[in-house]
Amino acid sequence: MKPLTSISLVLFTGLLIFSSFSLADQTPVPKDSVDEKKSEKVLPDKELLVFVNPNGRPCQIQLSILEKIEESLSSLARFSLVKTTRAEDRSSFYKYGIRGLPTMVVIGNDGKEIHRFTPGIQDEQTILDILKSK
Repeated sequence: MKPLTSISLVLFTGLLIFSSFSLADQTPVPKDSVDEKKSEKVLPDKELLVFVNPNGRPCQIQLSILEKIEESLSSLARFSLVKTTRAEDRSSFYKYGIRGLPTMVVIGNDGKEIHRFTPGIQDEQTILDILKSK
């Protein structure tokens, strides 16, 4: 073995041993209070599927309405955006028989449909009322 290689090997081994002792003395970092709040958060038992064409004006209006009530909405249902522009979303359009946009469908944790909004723009209060009642 070359002298330079054996010196490098000894130095590397010493570095590994030294670093293992310094890591053993470290105390664990306490959880951040934000992380604790996230873990305590209970997920809603239903999901709102929103079928849209992001380029269509009615769908853009519906999305802006949903953005306004996003905070209230998040406590009532999980939110999933299903877009015509994403190839992986096309099977969902067929599965739920979506023919008009925008359309919103509320499903339970079991995957069964709870409520289907009529296609078209829905106002804030209608969306919140349906999600609260179902």
